[in-house]
Amino acid sequence: MQNIEKDGNRLKIGFYTLETFHFFILACYIPYLSTFLVKRGYTATQVGLVFMVNSIVVLLLESVWGMISDKIRSVKKVYTFLMFVIAAIIPISVLLKSFTELLIFFAVFNVFYCSINSLCDTWVSQGIKGIPNQNYGSYRAWGSLAFTLMSFLLGIVIEEYRIEVIFFALSLFALLNGVNSMTIRHHGLPEVKREIKKLNVSDLLKNYRYVGFIICVLIQYVATNLKFNFFYQRLMLAGGNDALYGIGHSIAALSEVPFMIFSGFLIRKYTAENTLKFSMFMYFLCQLCCSFNLSPIALTLCQLFSGPSYGIFALSSVIYIDSLSPPELKTSALTIATSIYLGGGGIIGSFLWGRAIDTIGIINSFYVSAGMALFAFLLFTAITRVAKKKDPAV
Repeated sequence: MQNIEKDGNRLKIGFYTLETFHFFILACYIPYLSTFLVKRGYTATQVGLVFMVNSIVVLLLESVWGMISDKIRSVKKVYTFLMFVIAAIIPISVLLKSFTELLIFFAVFNVFYCSINSLCDTWVSQGIKGIPNQNYGSYRAWGSLAFTLMSFLLGIVIEEYRIEVIFFALSLFALLNGVNSMTIRHHGLPEVKREIKKLNVSDLLKNYRYVGFIICVLIQYVATNLKFNFFYQRLMLAGGNDALYGIGHSIAALSEVPFMIFSGFLIRKYTAENTLKFSMFMYFLCQLCCSFNLSPIALTLCQLFSGPSYGIFALSSVIYIDSLSPPELKTSALTIATSIYLGGGGIIGSFLWGRAIDTIGIINSFYVSAGMALFAFLLFTAITRVAKKKDPAV
């Protein structure tokens, strides 16, 4: 009994450490890639092109890493491999000068980076199922705290020194995370019967709830891609600076913490489907507020919407997809879904908003994106109502 409890505690420490370093990595890359490109002097269209190419990589390859994990029955091996590759290649970016070189480099980098989020989600959510009284939301909340701390510190460092420091920090954290991953004993997937060899991915695409969810979130991600990729330009237009930009991302991550902690309770009380609807409506309100003529501080405070939007969506989407997928396709179901709506949304959104900003301006672009986010929410509501009429037992 003591050995079981000791193993459980060791596993919890390993996963909390995993979330910490994982979100340190995200804090180095997600908020500051567009900042890096803008500081290099590239236009919104060029920045959008980088994100579009990255999204093409996500669309084509994220699900591949998930299927490899399902095939070898180990998220751990794939995730650890990706961490060491990321750590090795990201410092190369500081040596590149031309836009074409950077465009190609980040496309190659995203081959290995694109699936780490969905792999981490699957690994931790499946790994803690054998530990009593564990809420995945608390692990994600811990990750958000790590993101808060690191994005805040990087914002200050970048303001004082050079933007390139983010890539060296990312390399260090990826290396440490790879080492930590090797020490975690759980491989991140449920046991399945040995005779199951063929992965029938087509079965997922026959599930109308699964496909309907992907379509709605794809539209939502096209809409929110504007804020995700171009919030730096929006804040600078309002008179902000790099430090305030870093603080904004810290506020966003910090606002997610209470929602992630209580998201498990909310999902049990209201179901993942309903919490997803709520989070999608919050995404709409966030896009709408960014279209208003606000001061830099007020605009920065719009990042508080990240709590009720992404803070709830993160866990709700994982649980919702998990409930729709068979045991042998847990990782594939999540990576296929995220590759479609992150990759597809990124491709369309990066091209659309890059061109839109250069033509109609960023304020008008936010008005359009708010309308798209509202449409995604209404469509998901309609699809789920139809699904319940067809299958009221679900």
